Amino acid sequence: MQRFRKSVLIVLIIVIALFAFLTWYKFKYAMDIAEAREINTASAPIHLLIATQGSDFKEQIVERVINEFKSDSIYIKVIDVTSLPDLFETSWNAVFIMHTWENWEPQEDAASFIKNWDDKSKLVVLATSGDGGYVIEGIDGISAASLPEQVDAKSKEVIDRLKPLLSSTAP
Repeated sequence: MQRFRKSVLIVLIIVIALFAFLTWYKFKYAMDIAEAREINTASAPIHLLIATQGSDFKEQIVERVINEFKSDSIYIKVIDVTSLPDLFETSWNAVFIMHTWENWEPQEDAASFIKNWDDKSKLVVLATSGDGGYVIEGIDGISAASLPEQVDAKSKEVIDRLKPLLSSTAP
């Protein structure tokens, strides 16, 4: 009986430690909600949607993209990726999605939106993960490890992919 109690206690301690670790991991590495905002007027002839998650790395890239295109006649709408399921509008010239991989899977809202979006040629997708090696299958995506030294290069890569999509005036 003593041995059984000891075994149960050890299993209970392991379960509690595992729960504590997973809770810490979730709080430490979970993405914040990105602040929604609009740049320029919706009556502009060209529209760019940016769906992202809250992190320093992603925010720096969003700011570089906004700074690149805000002086043009381009309406830019920034939303959190969790708002993508509420978005049924298809009049975007380009959609830039930045999401993270969580538990070896792409962020659920981003993955669902990408899967259901008809014109994949209008999508520019940047996926972040621990090693920077994951992208959603079937998408010519960009991957990164969210390292500060990657911000300039990844921003340039995103901007270079967005420029041709934003050069026409037909939505």
